[in-house]
Amino acid sequence: MCSKETAMTEKPDFMKGIFIPPQPRIIDDVREASPDLVKIAELISKDAGISANVLRTVNSPAYNLPNKISSISQAVMLLGLDAVVNIINGLMIRVAFEKYDTEPLIEFWKLNEDIALASAILAKRLDLAPSEDAYLLGLFHACGIPAMRIKFPQYMSSLKEAFEQSGLSPSVYLDNLMNTNHGVVGFWIAKTWNLPSNVCNAIRDHIDRSWVDHRDTETDGLLICLKLAQRVCNSHIRLMGADENAHWPFVKEVILTELGMSDLDWEDLSHEIADQLHS
Repeated sequence: MCSKETAMTEKPDFMKGIFIPPQPRIIDDVREASPDLVKIAELISKDAGISANVLRTVNSPAYNLPNKISSISQAVMLLGLDAVVNIINGLMIRVAFEKYDTEPLIEFWKLNEDIALASAILAKRLDLAPSEDAYLLGLFHACGIPAMRIKFPQYMSSLKEAFEQSGLSPSVYLDNLMNTNHGVVGFWIAKTWNLPSNVCNAIRDHIDRSWVDHRDTETDGLLICLKLAQRVCNSHIRLMGADENAHWPFVKEVILTELGMSDLDWEDLSHEIADQLHS
């Protein structure tokens, strides 16, 4: 069984045979071009897919800009280096699994985008975490799932079982079955891609229900944003067809108490965020 301590140091033996994609060269190229925003814009403009994603993101509800941005140069100036790198990472992680991609993963990547946007909006609204980190966590929190599906074709059905049973934390349930889970695998992908340590650790912990009892100031705000965003986006239904209440009751009380929210407050906010996502 894996542990947080194991997941934070050297890559353990049980990770052997699990595909961990390398970070693409363009991330290093963009960072090396900093702080020359003109050169960064030129690098991005060379790739139509990246350019489209940058423009789509900067014009999304997460940024809520009064006017539409149509040029990469404008987008880079508005977003800044970290946000641009986050967007590129989000596209590249999807590309990294393309040769393994199947029809169900189309909805998977769309769901992650929705969760990322909702997480960023919530981070700003509730002042819980940097919105760039919340966005990045939303994009990458489930990135271990495609890697687990490659090695364990039955992983999605096992994941559904893990969330619908109530005796164990989903992470422990999956550890017992497979000696790891997509949170730990996602941690290693994020670490390989040089994501911030707080985002890596939140990826590791996001399916571990024990985080509500063992709070960590580095990741608490990020995890709260993620859990709220997952709820807004009906993630458990969309991802694996699990009951919508498969996970929320285990974290709801702690989160709403932390935020000083009533059920009615949360219901109003969740509808508002959902409307903003689809505006």
